[in-house]
Amino acid sequence: MIKERDWYFDFLRGIAIVMVIAIHTYVAVDEINGIVLIRQAMNCAVPLFLAISGYFIGKKDLSSPEKYKAFLKKQIPRVYVPMLLWSIPFLLLDFRHSGFHLGMLTAFIGGCSVFYFIILIIEFYILTPIIQKVSLSKSLVISSLITLVGILLFVYLMHLKCYSIPLYLNGIPFILWLVFYVLGVKFRNGVSFRWWFLPLAFFFLLCSLGETYFYSVNGKVAHGIKISSHFYSAFVILFFLSKEVRENFVRLFKNLEIIHWVTWLGRQSFFVYLCHMLVIRFTDKILGGGGYMACKNICNSRFMRYY
Repeated sequence: MIKERDWYFDFLRGIAIVMVIAIHTYVAVDEINGIVLIRQAMNCAVPLFLAISGYFIGKKDLSSPEKYKAFLKKQIPRVYVPMLLWSIPFLLLDFRHSGFHLGMLTAFIGGCSVFYFIILIIEFYILTPIIQKVSLSKSLVISSLITLVGILLFVYLMHLKCYSIPLYLNGIPFILWLVFYVLGVKFRNGVSFRWWFLPLAFFFLLCSLGETYFYSVNGKVAHGIKISSHFYSAFVILFFLSKEVRENFVRLFKNLEIIHWVTWLGRQSFFVYLCHMLVIRFTDKILGGGGYMACKNICNSRFMRYY
C-alpha cells in the first residue's frame, strides 16, 4: 500500500518524468498535427517539477541565517554532487569535441546532458527565503512580471537577433521559470479549485500550437519556452495543486495498480532524470534513432522545429 505521505505528488513527478523522457525522444515532423499538439502539452513537465519542488521546499523553516545555511549545506550537495558524477560519462564521450578544460567548465555549470535543471533548482533554493517572506499577491505579481520579461528577452535573443544559445544557457536563468516555483511555495496549503482552470489551460495549449506554427513558417525553432506554453503550464499547475482535485484523485484512484507504478517511478524520478539521456544516447546508436541528436542540435537544426 502506498504511504499516504505525499504519494499524490510522487504520482505527479512520475507523470512529469515520463513527459521529460518523451520530450527528449520526440522526433519532429514537418506539419502541425495531433502529435505536435501532444508535444506542446508536455511543455508543462519542467514547470510541474519546479512547482512540486517549491511546494515542499517552501514548507521548510528558513527564518534564521543558521537554518538557511544548514538547509543549503544539506540540500545543494544532494543534487549537485550526483550531477557532477553523472556528467563524467558525457565528458568522456564528448572529449574529442569539447576538450578537457571546456568540458569540465561545462560540467560544473550543468552543461552536460540536460543538467541545467540542477543549477536552476539550486538558484531557487537560494531564493526561497525571499519568496517565503513576500506576500501571496505581491509574489505572484512580481514573479509573473519577471518571468514575462525573461521570456520576452529570450524571444528577442533567439528569434529576433537569431543568437544560437546552447540549451543549458536557455534553461539556467531563473527569471524564465520563477512564477512556477512561486506557485508551489505560495500554494503549499492548496488552492481552491476553479472551473476555468482547465478551459484556460486548453486555450493556451492551442495558443502554444499556434505560436509553434508561427515560428515554424518563419524558419525558427519553436522552443518549449514560450509565453503561451507558460500560461498553459501555470493553469495545469493550479489544477493539480487544487485541494479538491487532490482529494478526489486520492479517493478515486489510490488503489489502482497503474497509479502505484507511476508513483514508484515518481520516487525514482531524480535518478531517471540523471541517467535517461545516457540511455537514449546508446539506444539511438543501436537503433538509429534521433532523440539524443535532436536534443543536442535543438538550437540550430530544423530537425527539432517543433520542440
